[in-house]
Amino acid sequence: MVDKFDNLARILGILCAERGDYSYVDKIGYAPSKDTLLFYLKEAFRDFNSLLSGSFENKAAEKEIQYLNLMTAEKELKAIEEIDVKDRKQLREISSLISSKALLVAARLKSKFPGEGGEE
Repeated sequence: MVDKFDNLARILGILCAERGDYSYVDKIGYAPSKDTLLFYLKEAFRDFNSLLSGSFENKAAEKEIQYLNLMTAEKELKAIEEIDVKDRKQLREISSLISSKALLVAARLKSKFPGEGGEE
């Protein structure tokens, strides 16, 4: 799997930490098809683009952007596009992995523990 989808998860984690909305992560984690997964990723990317043009309340989330590699995120997305639709197990593994990693990123960015990223 391409970079284990770290960049896609980071985008979602930043969104969760900044907006406090976990709906994209939930929808992506339970996407029943590749089309649905790609649809929810597209919606999250649209929201992320809008977030980039505004100001951040969560400074740790804003700082996390420096660790994003959008070229790699494009490769990760391409890997999802190339999944054989018949292989739902692989699709489920990928969607669950992306969602789980996104939740960990969000938790780290919202953390109040020293050294975890959310302290101000």
